[in-house]
Amino acid sequence: MATGNHMIRLTTTLAALACAALATVRGTDTPVSPGAAAPLDMLLAVVDLAGQTQRPFAGKEQRATVLFFVAHDCPVSNKFAPELRRIADEFALKGVRCALVYADPDLSAADIRQHVKEFALSVPTLAVYPDRAHALTRAAGATHTPEAVVVTATGHIAYRGRINNLYEELGSPRAVVTQHDLRVALAAVLAGKVPNPKWPAAIGCFISPLPSPSPSSKL
Repeated sequence: MATGNHMIRLTTTLAALACAALATVRGTDTPVSPGAAAPLDMLLAVVDLAGQTQRPFAGKEQRATVLFFVAHDCPVSNKFAPELRRIADEFALKGVRCALVYADPDLSAADIRQHVKEFALSVPTLAVYPDRAHALTRAAGATHTPEAVVVTATGHIAYRGRINNLYEELGSPRAVVTQHDLRVALAAVLAGKVPNPKWPAAIGCFISPLPSPSPSSKL
C-alpha cells in the first residue's frame, strides 16, 4: 500500500485549524457569485484509472459536476463513503456528474482500485481521478478530505465545503445528520438558483499542497 498516515494528516489538520483558520473557514465568508470569478477551464484534462484522458467539466449533457476529494487513509473521508455513493446515484438521474478525486501524489492506481472496492465506491455514477499533480485540487481550491466542490455547467464554483454535518469537529461524529449542505446546494443549482452564500467548511484530513509549477517547467 502507498505510504501515508492518517494520524499525521489529522494532526496537520488540527495545526492548520489553529494556525491558519483560513484553510478551513475560507468558505464561511466567501460569497457565492457565479458571475464574479472567471470560470474553471472547461477543457481541463485528467487521466482516469484506465489511463484514458477525461475532461471532467466538458460535455453538454451534465447540468453540474461534483468533485469529491477523498483520501484512502483518512477515517473521516472513509466514513462518508455510503453517502457519496447515494448522492452520485441519486443526482446522476438529474444530470449531475460525480467523481472521486484522490490528491495523494504517492497513491498508486492499484491502491486506489483497492480503496474503491473496499468501500463499495465502484459504481457507474462515480468517475475516479488520481490527481497526483493536483490539477483538480488547485482548480477547485480543495484543502481537505472529504470535501465537495460543485461546478456549474458554465464552469463556475457554486459550492465548496462539507457534505453534511456528520462531523462538527474532528473525532466527534453526530449520531444523526441534521444538515445536508451538499444536497441543498445541488438542489439550488438544478433549480437555477444560487446556493447559500455561506459555505460550511469541510472537516477532515488536510491535503498537503504540492509546490506550484515554476514558469520554466511549462517551457
